[in-house]
Amino acid sequence: FTCVSCPRCCATCLACLDSPRQGWDPMKKDRFKKLLRSVLGLVSLLAFVGLTFCVVSAIVHFGTWNAPSENFHEDCDPLDTTECWLPFPSYRHMIADGSTETGWRVNLHPRRLPPLKGGGSMDPSFLNELDG
Repeated sequence: FTCVSCPRCCATCLACLDSPRQGWDPMKKDRFKKLLRSVLGLVSLLAFVGLTFCVVSAIVHFGTWNAPSENFHEDCDPLDTTECWLPFPSYRHMIADGSTETGWRVNLHPRRLPPLKGGGSMDPSFLNELDG
């Protein structure tokens, strides 16, 4: 069926179903209402699950955690003693390499990088293959 006078809206469509039609079966109306309730219930459930995921993710990622203190050592850039890897990019984190187009290659050491949340260090080997 089509309801020409109504915009596409669930409430309006249900109002159209209430209007008398020639050959309209009331059982179809009930099935449509059940289907509409099921779809709206599923959409509501998915929205609730998505919202819950976002809230849990925000709590985990923005919650407090004790970052291991970094010790400033000789491999760190002396321009910024607050974080060993800053400033980045910097020639302090490069090494001459004749096999690359620029003649330089990234050269990061695990102890130069900031610690991960669990306290471990990141493996920079995939970054060290990049052209500087």
